[in-house]
Amino acid sequence: MATIQALKITHALPSSGPSNAPVYPQINLLPNWARLFDLWLEVPRPWPGSAVGGQTDVVQLWFKPPGGIWQVVGQWQFPGLITFPLKLTMPQQYLTVGVSEVRITVITDDGTQHESEPTIITIEDRVPLDGATPDEPIVPEETTIGAGVTTEYLNKHCNVVQIGIPGHSGYIHGDTVRIFFGPPNAPVVMEVLINHLEGETIVPLPGWIFVNIGNGVYLLHYRIVSRAGVSSQESMAKFIRVDIN
Repeated sequence: MATIQALKITHALPSSGPSNAPVYPQINLLPNWARLFDLWLEVPRPWPGSAVGGQTDVVQLWFKPPGGIWQVVGQWQFPGLITFPLKLTMPQQYLTVGVSEVRITVITDDGTQHESEPTIITIEDRVPLDGATPDEPIVPEETTIGAGVTTEYLNKHCNVVQIGIPGHSGYIHGDTVRIFFGPPNAPVVMEVLINHLEGETIVPLPGWIFVNIGNGVYLLHYRIVSRAGVSSQESMAKFIRVDIN
């Protein structure tokens, strides 16, 4: 049985770094939203002798759940001429937390069999900070008392308000912080990578955020979000005063 190229996981998040010490060690990590739908797979290139006009190839999709055994979860008949990349889907019901594998077997019109190399899929449901409420952001004291953020303050501080996100032993490389600022149900104004190696992540908020929002007292809070898109609870908040001349 000939071996063909491994399947591509269409919505997998990118990885980087050397294989012996990758920046993101999860192989083909799915974003959290992708678990809600059938999984899109792709056969990148034709297998040897793929069907042309008047021929039909049979493709079986095999799946191995975490700690389980291989099982057939899909089968198709493709009449020629087959166009590539070939799109396949795996039913959402098979997407379970952990590391799984998928592969295909192909029987061409003349009875020749091919098998793809296995492809790893990683599904992670980790909630940042294990579901605990994040500490309040660290803000300059002068932004919370008196006039708060003023034109003079922005001019003095290179047109930014520098805030800090407290460190936590549970951070993992790839976690981000989404910062919200404004009235209740405030929008996200910035998202940056957490510095998981230091005790605090410094985030310079651009001055335009404060200039555009108008004068008043507003809430500043944040959420920690895993690389898969799972969010922590909303942090405790700080009140920021804005008085732009």
